[in-house]
Amino acid sequence: EWRPGGAVSLLAELNAAGRLVRNVEAFPGFHMTLKMGAKVDVGRWTLEGGFSQGLKHISNTTDFGIMFGMARGI
Repeated sequence: EWRPGGAVSLLAELNAAGRLVRNVEAFPGFHMTLKMGAKVDVGRWTLEGGFSQGLKHISNTTDFGIMFGMARGI
């Protein structure tokens, strides 16, 4: 998370994993996913949105996804 301004954050995450399951030949040995988004503070509320993109084409992980969130501080 990088906060270039007072109420805005830019988010980035790279996930990579290998051989999470053994003894299943069809399960791929390596996958990688990039997630990017932004967060905006609006008073006591925080609005968040972004997307995830699979960087290695395999049949058992998400190729593309969109996410939205809303949180309130207590």
